[in-house]
Amino acid sequence: MVTQKEGIDVRLYDEKHKEKFNRKLNPKYGKLQKPSVEGMFEVNGDVVCLIQELDKVTPTLHRVIIDGTKGTIKKEDVIGELDRLSMGKMYSMVYGGVPMPTFYVKKDPDSDQYGIVLFNSFESDRNKRVEIVTYQSDHEIAGRAYLTSPDDKFKYLKYLDMAFVNGEALIFGYGYNTKNSGGRENTMLLGSLKTDSKKMVVKEVKFTHNKEVEMAITKFNKATGNFLVLMFIPDKGNTGDIWMVNFDPKSMDVVNKEEMYFNGPVEEAKAVFGKRSTFRGTPVNLFVHKDGSYSVALEEISVEIRGRAQALGTLLLLEAWYLPISMLTGSSSSSITCLRSIRILL
Repeated sequence: MVTQKEGIDVRLYDEKHKEKFNRKLNPKYGKLQKPSVEGMFEVNGDVVCLIQELDKVTPTLHRVIIDGTKGTIKKEDVIGELDRLSMGKMYSMVYGGVPMPTFYVKKDPDSDQYGIVLFNSFESDRNKRVEIVTYQSDHEIAGRAYLTSPDDKFKYLKYLDMAFVNGEALIFGYGYNTKNSGGRENTMLLGSLKTDSKKMVVKEVKFTHNKEVEMAITKFNKATGNFLVLMFIPDKGNTGDIWMVNFDPKSMDVVNKEEMYFNGPVEEAKAVFGKRSTFRGTPVNLFVHKDGSYSVALEEISVEIRGRAQALGTLLLLEAWYLPISMLTGSSSSSITCLRSIRILL
């Protein structure tokens, strides 16, 4: 467990789930300022912790490598640092809609590769706002490059997701313009970063032109050799379109695509809640199985807050509805074969 002021608590268990030892580690970074754990995973039998903090209002990404056998720190360093956040920049984030500079982390589930994204929203050069750094199993840099705007077409870029195959990283991003920055236009971008490369090949995903892709979840499908990309395109209301897209990792082209419709959760929600509302779940995860089939997790959170004023203060009464999570299992052609619904009371 990573703490803000007291280092890292490490507990090691054997194969029978019995605790071998429990100790506290004190990394060199000392006390953290507004920390968040961006990633924690295993590489070569060791534990890699990637921790973000605002070190004197400078977004910083620490890497701490813990020996998986001894439970001691093997290595620690800073692998990411963004520009200091001045008062003017903070004002722009609060009132100007500029996104917070931050880091993203992605680990390849099938190898010891991992990557980080440095998102510097205040960088004046549009082609240097999203930087990708990938690492090998020895924690040395494998590739480093920027996600660039094809032909400088888009003023704004953002990161969506990353995946790995045969040492190559595929990066999914989103490029867009506003009415005041060259006219409304947007599309999903797909970049390829090879090992030892300092430049990324970036292509536009044509069918997403003028579709506002809010999020994308990417997983490699070993059975087909392609990448599955689950994307959500919101509309003006609380709903949106959900697409499942197959990409060829070599050509970076779309093999096939299909808009997904989930009638099962809608009917289930009506049966549970009556006329209160319809199910408006959005994708939160994608699971790919050995046979090429996959499961999609949809989630909707609905919270109602009611307040009542009193003489000596305000009493807030919090009422939380059920949280429906629907798992839909389909084949590689997206045909639905079963439906499960799990309800959790918050």
